[in-house]
Amino acid sequence: MKSKIILIAGGTGLVGSHLKKWLISSGFEVRILSRRSSDASKNIYNWDPINGIIDNQALDNVSTLINLSGAGIADQLWTPWRKRELLNSRIFSTKFLVKLLNESDHKVTTFISSSAIGIYGNTELEIVHEDHKAANTFLAKTCLRWEEEANKLKNTSVKKVIFRIGNVLAKDGGIVPTIISSFKFRLAPIFGSGQQYFSWIHIDDLCNLITCSITNDRFSGTYNAVAPGFLSYTNLVTLIKQIRKGYYITFKIPTTALRIILGGMSQLLTDGSRVSSEKAQDSGFKFKYPTAGKALTQIIGE
Repeated sequence: MKSKIILIAGGTGLVGSHLKKWLISSGFEVRILSRRSSDASKNIYNWDPINGIIDNQALDNVSTLINLSGAGIADQLWTPWRKRELLNSRIFSTKFLVKLLNESDHKVTTFISSSAIGIYGNTELEIVHEDHKAANTFLAKTCLRWEEEANKLKNTSVKKVIFRIGNVLAKDGGIVPTIISSFKFRLAPIFGSGQQYFSWIHIDDLCNLITCSITNDRFSGTYNAVAPGFLSYTNLVTLIKQIRKGYYITFKIPTTALRIILGGMSQLLTDGSRVSSEKAQDSGFKFKYPTAGKALTQIIGE
């Protein structure tokens, strides 16, 4: 195994918290960058990317820097202020980390930065690969600018990997608990047409994929972090109903109604894309949960 010290920016969110545990169980030492606190004894180091501040000890002997920073895309309605926050929280953190890697003295050999499949927009039936052009939506433009900052890494001694992450399936966060919350009332809502494609990845596969990109030299460049078994949103809800069993009333919430209620954020529910995982698999990655049925059974099955 290569150097065992990993530094994560954005290590307290859904992906970051799971990834930290995964890496520790794999034998790595994990450090976290935090805007709120600093405790070197607990491997927590303070940083402020907007003002260009970071604890000097944070990068000591670190070989891999992982950037998961960014305000939660579905945490609040997309007001003009929230849109600025969503963009700036990604741009400033990535810009600062890349500047550190380009200009400071460090031992980092791998830089992993996150993005999202929202860069593709609503692609309907088309299967999209990493070379597909970005859409013209707010979310796509945010992802594009996010990646542009990561691609400003000029230090040739540092390997760069960008993961465009799909909908993360997990017990403790993401879309599954949100859907299941309505099932408590025997309701199974279908958003929009229900035919929009849903590209996803189980949290364990995502953590393992990121880990593989650290240890496997074949990983370099941009990858879709999605499972091979994409499906429509209606099929997703149907699978959850089958796994939970019992009787549920299925009904559609029209796209127009969602736009009135959620504004631009409604595209998170109504847009979809069939995103290919071929590149990750060609680099040697094997999914533990290649199908949604297997993934959802592990998450919500009794």
